[in-house]
Amino acid sequence: MNRRRATLAVAAPHTAAAADLGEGIQPSIIDQIGRVLHKFVDDLGMTIVVVEQYLDFVREFGHHFYIMNRGQVVAEGATAQLTPDVVAKHLSV
Repeated sequence: MNRRRATLAVAAPHTAAAADLGEGIQPSIIDQIGRVLHKFVDDLGMTIVVVEQYLDFVREFGHHFYIMNRGQVVAEGATAQLTPDVVAKHLSV
């Protein structure tokens, strides 16, 4: 059985980072991870930086987004502004 664990690295007392939380994890578990992250933010006042390709997760649980290309920020805004057009413009292959 292939198991995948979500990892959250605490970088400072109120800051954490996580990457690819949705990779290889069933949707119901992704929702649980999102709820836990919200508790950290809402209850503990943490800032969590998430690097994620699963855009539904970003839209549902994120507050702000940045799109980077070759080390440069090429788009940013509130997750409500993360439209299919923005994604296509910057992330299409």
